[in-house]
Amino acid sequence: MSSDRIILENFITHHAADAARILEQLRIDETVAFLQEIPNELAMAIFNHLEHYTAVKSLELIGPEKSAAIVEKLPLQVVSVFLRRLNPELRKAILNLVTEKIAVPLRRLLGYPAESAGALADPLVLALPEDISIKEALRRVQKRPEKALYYLYILSRDHILTGVLTLRELMLARPTATISSVMHRSVVRLSAELDFGAILNHPAWQDKHALPVVDKSGILLGAIDYKTLRRIEKGSERKRLPQHALNASIALGELYTIGLSGLVRSATVPLKDRSENN
Repeated sequence: MSSDRIILENFITHHAADAARILEQLRIDETVAFLQEIPNELAMAIFNHLEHYTAVKSLELIGPEKSAAIVEKLPLQVVSVFLRRLNPELRKAILNLVTEKIAVPLRRLLGYPAESAGALADPLVLALPEDISIKEALRRVQKRPEKALYYLYILSRDHILTGVLTLRELMLARPTATISSVMHRSVVRLSAELDFGAILNHPAWQDKHALPVVDKSGILLGAIDYKTLRRIEKGSERKRLPQHALNASIALGELYTIGLSGLVRSATVPLKDRSENN
């Protein structure tokens, strides 16, 4: 691996948002050539920060296999926003290539209107039944820590949202107590049909990091965390930064030795070489 390539991949690893902004300045064919050459893990890191137009156009051109590998690791709410903007054939192809664990909740998200609470909720958020002990609840949290938000949502056995408690409250509770005996029964919740503007301006964000989303029956569909909400908002509204703003970034100092065109060229030369050899 060349020194330029090492610098490039190290830069993406530590400054994925800056790398995304750089790619947004390029022609879409250059962006796609670059994304096709880098490892899927690095492409995923960049996609997590790309504005929606560039992300969707790139997915259209890099092919369903690479697209599926990238979206497999992205937040489901972000993926659903991208997939809605693809043509139905490509969307179906990508859904058929990802694992069922990802495809099933994605299809459910896509069933709700775009940018509604039901479409933006993370369906894999950790929820716990109300009749288990605190000890058992802690075991389940430790088993799936990546899906445990600051809040833990508590459900009846028919999946109705019945309560909430924080991780701190869970850890301080008596191990033999049941969750239902310590949970808060008054829960601020979002209706699945609520639109994006109403979600963003909901007064509960003043003191909540995340809000649960329920359907008309009160069944928990997932939760929306505020950081993801703002990221989706910025992805829709972000304008391309002027070149001088990019050059002003301290992080770009590492890449200045290759230059912006070199960033793409260093990644796409192997692709061109293969084309010429065939």
